[in-house]
Amino acid sequence: LVFGWIDGDVEVRAPLMAQNCPPTVSRPDEPPSFARQMLERYGALKAVRGGLHANNFTEGWGGPASEHYRRKLAAVQADLDVETNENVKAWLHEHKERLKHSVEREAERELDENEG
Repeated sequence: LVFGWIDGDVEVRAPLMAQNCPPTVSRPDEPPSFARQMLERYGALKAVRGGLHANNFTEGWGGPASEHYRRKLAAVQADLDVETNENVKAWLHEHKERLKHSVEREAERELDENEG
């Protein structure tokens, strides 16, 4: 039902749904999450991948941010190692790069805070 609605205006509706769907992307051997189905169907659209990135970075955690992003980076690499869908791979590669930047930025910020 939802995908039929999206297909009625993919350029507008697919990015909108990507920004608002639960951000968990399941692995190929797991039951497909909504985010995975979005990427498989519409992940060739940069706006869909971007919407899911924005959604995926909306979260909370405890402890140093750099460590949080390092753990996420390791999980993304593990997912990449087993991924089979090209659209999902593209999103994972982009996500990996964003996480690398987040690790670097937060490690620098934490160092500055400890020195200050």
